Amino acid sequence: MEIQELMSNWNIGNILSYKKAIEGAVNYNWIIKTTKGKYLLRKLHMGVKEKNINFEMKYLNYLKKKGFPYKIPVPLLTKENKEFIKIKKDFFWLYKFIEGKHNKNPERNELSEIALMVARFHNIIEKSSLYNGEANQKDFGRNGIINEMKWFISKISKKKNKRDRIFIKESRLLIKIFKDLNTKDYNSLKKYPIHRDLNPQNILWKNKKIIGVLDFENVGCINDAFIRDIAIIMQYFCSNKEKSFNSKKARFFIKKYQEYRKLSKKEIKILINTIIATNIEDFGYAYWLLVNTPKRAKISHLSKYSKMVQYLFKNRDKFTKELLI
Repeated sequence: MEIQELMSNWNIGNILSYKKAIEGAVNYNWIIKTTKGKYLLRKLHMGVKEKNINFEMKYLNYLKKKGFPYKIPVPLLTKENKEFIKIKKDFFWLYKFIEGKHNKNPERNELSEIALMVARFHNIIEKSSLYNGEANQKDFGRNGIINEMKWFISKISKKKNKRDRIFIKESRLLIKIFKDLNTKDYNSLKKYPIHRDLNPQNILWKNKKIIGVLDFENVGCINDAFIRDIAIIMQYFCSNKEKSFNSKKARFFIKKYQEYRKLSKKEIKILINTIIATNIEDFGYAYWLLVNTPKRAKISHLSKYSKMVQYLFKNRDKFTKELLI
């Protein structure tokens, strides 16, 4: 279906221009300019369930209603008052484009901004009755991730290329590490529909202040502990290089976060294990991208995630003690 025909479902004026957005590895987005403004059209990946989309829409509207002080992708209603449309097996929805820049290397003041944002977000969700009806995450998602990695290996042909050789070699090591992680304390934490992907691409900045948060699609798929969001933030914003975890930065982030929402000693103690788990999950996802959308992926990411896992695992007791100071 042509973009012009698709956009006729919304009352947004006449289309002036449109282009496919560069960002986005799984979903497809188009930036649309019309006589009434600038919008982002989102096509969801195959396999997404309608009930999960409904929950995401409900979730975004709830955040807006509760005064979450950052711009978020709130769905615009179609001419038939629907939040999204379905064409064959594809789902589409539209929201006002949020202007902003990405920041991969925040300074201390900016790290404080991230801590404030995510604490505010968690406080709203913790006080809500939002629950997506999906399973609670257990064991850092270990069984599902390991089974997926084993499935990938089983599909690799005997004539292995560089990508596959690296994946097989690193997978065997990461599976062994993953099985060694203690998950008891993590499993005991209460689970919520959290963001689960607060990486630099999903946080928008202007003048060193956060102005927007994107990509809430995970909220409808699983329930997880708040510490997962914090672990992902630390994975991206407190790790300078692929084999370098900045525990000083991480400790500063924890301090700032706790000015707005307290963390238990149990949560802090399992942070390093959680970061190890998020890196292993991203390792598997990096391989999936290499197979399915190679133009948007890099082979080097496999080694990057594996090296960080090994480094954190080797130093986990040391870093945990430093975070508890």
